[in-house]
Amino acid sequence: MIEASPHIKTWRQDVRSAAQSHRPAMWDTVSPMSVSISFCFVRPKSHYNSKGLLTAKAPTLATSRSIGDIDKLIRGLLDALTTVLFDDDSQVVEVSAIKRYCTATERPGAIITCTHLK
Repeated sequence: MIEASPHIKTWRQDVRSAAQSHRPAMWDTVSPMSVSISFCFVRPKSHYNSKGLLTAKAPTLATSRSIGDIDKLIRGLLDALTTVLFDDDSQVVEVSAIKRYCTATERPGAIITCTHLK
């Protein structure tokens, strides 16, 4: 299988590293999991007026084709978390995800919450 994005390998490494550094010491990797993800993207320049202010018509949610499909974003993220937060991504039985643009104080990336379900 060929990955569509040349950045996916670096993205997965970054996600894996962040998850390892935030994982609690006694984290259970075998339970069923729920994963919540908020993908945050940089706004295009067209969302701003000539003064650099956000226009009234600028959307909050990221629907641009160039950003990618949410299912592929989720798949890449779950693959990165495999062996870190769960043994296999088949343990993820619930997913909630959103694609949105970053707020003024956020950096692009993903906000991820993984919860055990028992």
